Amino acid sequence: MMRRGTAANEELINRANYLLDGAAMTDVQLQAYRTFHLIIQSGLIVAGTVLVVAVFGLNEVFKSGLAAGGLWYTAWISRQVMTRLRIVIATSTDDVNYWHRKLICLENELPETQRYFTEFKIEQKLKKSDPNYIETLRNVFMQQRQIEESDANRLIERGSGHLRYMLEEEMLRLISFLWNFFIVISVIDMAYLIANRVF
Repeated sequence: MMRRGTAANEELINRANYLLDGAAMTDVQLQAYRTFHLIIQSGLIVAGTVLVVAVFGLNEVFKSGLAAGGLWYTAWISRQVMTRLRIVIATSTDDVNYWHRKLICLENELPETQRYFTEFKIEQKLKKSDPNYIETLRNVFMQQRQIEESDANRLIERGSGHLRYMLEEEMLRLISFLWNFFIVISVIDMAYLIANRVF
């Protein structure tokens, strides 16, 4: 790689700072959406838990039916919120990935020893990939060759972070399971009350 003049270095640093600012801004927005989603879901689960207790605590079909109806409606609201906010979160994730991709490509213009963000993204992969894959990534991103945005996708592809996977997949699956459990046990209780004619 050729040495750059001071003006070229300053221009490169300015571009990198711009990309870092863009990445930081969109990442803060993404985390805000995730936090907002989890707060709403937590509140709805608390309401659902209260309604499940009411379904079982009220020993009359009419009163339990009202509580069960409230539970089912709350579950529906949770599902609607989940569906809509997943789209918002996915779009925001794409925005963050855009800035990361641009930053990785920009760092490719720096000497290998100064590609800090690229090295960080490779290290993120280290925990869940085999050593041969990591070595392949190092050969692609830490050598003196021009990389493309399609190469950068290998470092920022969906599921690249354990926390991202946990929040976007496992947590939402758990919330869906919990709502399904609430609905099933409320239906069983209602069926029991009707079968025993507890009006």
